[in-house]
Amino acid sequence: MIKSTFIVAVVGVLIGLTMKRPISEPCSDPGVASISARFQFQIEHEMSELIISNRGVHKRDRDTFFWSKFSDHFGSNPNTPYLWNALPLLFGKWLPSPMWNLKRRDAVVLISRIPPPVEYFSLTTFALWSPRHGFSFSSLGDSFNNLNIQHTAVEGYFAHIVTANAHTLQLVQKALSQSSLPINATNVAVIPSDLGLFDTWTYFEVVMRVFRFHNQTQGNEYISSGHPVFYITANHDQDETLPTRGYKARSHENNVNERILEVDFESFRKKTLTNVEKTFHLKEIHHVRPIVFSPLYIQGLSCLHNQTECLGDCPDAAYFGPLIQNDSDKVEM
Repeated sequence: MIKSTFIVAVVGVLIGLTMKRPISEPCSDPGVASISARFQFQIEHEMSELIISNRGVHKRDRDTFFWSKFSDHFGSNPNTPYLWNALPLLFGKWLPSPMWNLKRRDAVVLISRIPPPVEYFSLTTFALWSPRHGFSFSSLGDSFNNLNIQHTAVEGYFAHIVTANAHTLQLVQKALSQSSLPINATNVAVIPSDLGLFDTWTYFEVVMRVFRFHNQTQGNEYISSGHPVFYITANHDQDETLPTRGYKARSHENNVNERILEVDFESFRKKTLTNVEKTFHLKEIHHVRPIVFSPLYIQGLSCLHNQTECLGDCPDAAYFGPLIQNDSDKVEM
């Protein structure tokens, strides 16, 4: 009785707090707000096969109610903002959540602008969790980043679309195009249709990493601008799926060859061990078994095939090959 009362009380507190925090915030970027308003009009008045069933916001992890409790505990780089597509988890209106379920014909659309000058930024889509398989945290393909993201040439507007359905994508891109955002400014994260993700009630997540704004004031304005996120429900009965994209081969000409970093890596290892010796007054620990330099290893879709944990590895946060074990999710440090 006491336990059940406690649970009810906690739920009541959460509902009470979230009732004051509607998730759909006005976008402070006039250009993005204008495109979003036209996009919403197109869906509501011109696209009978699509419905905007929910709205959210692109939000920094530390500024997200409840989820901020965990935002600094994922091994993220200090002072590196993480933003995500937050959609309502409670009653379709309250409690912004970075994880959301997606049906096989539906889509989640972010309308945004590329960040002001930074060292690096990226958008990565994850299959995060399912009731059957638990916490997989599996990236679904190469990230869109400052080197490859498609956007309008002058203003830097872009859309990021998460879907598995070819017809839904066509309709969404048509609505965006009629809202003055051309198809060549859309970036599509494809949910693989051959992994049973829609049958296991999988929850997905889109994460933006931003590393070192050149102008922090501009960066703060960007982070707090509230770019809109739309959950699009499809009414049509078309089941054609998009081809799985996954990752470019390590040998692809657009991939960086990390072998050029091998000498610097070894120098960094020795310098670090020397600092450890001095700090902790130890005698020569250089005999510690060195980490063998090797290509970065991204498990990605193989984790979903094998139903193991991926630990969030992706093209932005990968592990050295020698530390990956085929029969275990543990990563030796």
